[in-house]
Amino acid sequence: MIGHSFFDLMPADECERLSCIFSEIVQKHEKIIDLDRLNIHKNGKAVRLRSNGVPVFSSNGELLGYRGVDKDINEQKAMNDLLIRNQKINALEKLASSIAHDFNNLLVVIIGYAELITE
Repeated sequence: MIGHSFFDLMPADECERLSCIFSEIVQKHEKIIDLDRLNIHKNGKAVRLRSNGVPVFSSNGELLGYRGVDKDINEQKAMNDLLIRNQKINALEKLASSIAHDFNNLLVVIIGYAELITE
């Protein structure tokens, strides 16, 4: 990676999205904290990474660059997506059950009055 930027390993649209965010961080000399991004692995597959880093300064206070770490969060993201999907399904099941229960209560009243009318 020496001589390369992490932008060299990103798809073009991800590069555009992150360049704005990163330039703001660099201007303020802030830490990079949990910056989620998409990279392309050397095998060609997309990889979700979470980046954290700290600015590195020269002895006279000039920003030299950033030192940090990236964590592969593909599996974590997949699990979060699955959890959200399951929560949506559970909410839909509760809604459907509630509607069926309310509808059944209405039918009981209608059937009861229908029986009274027929008698």
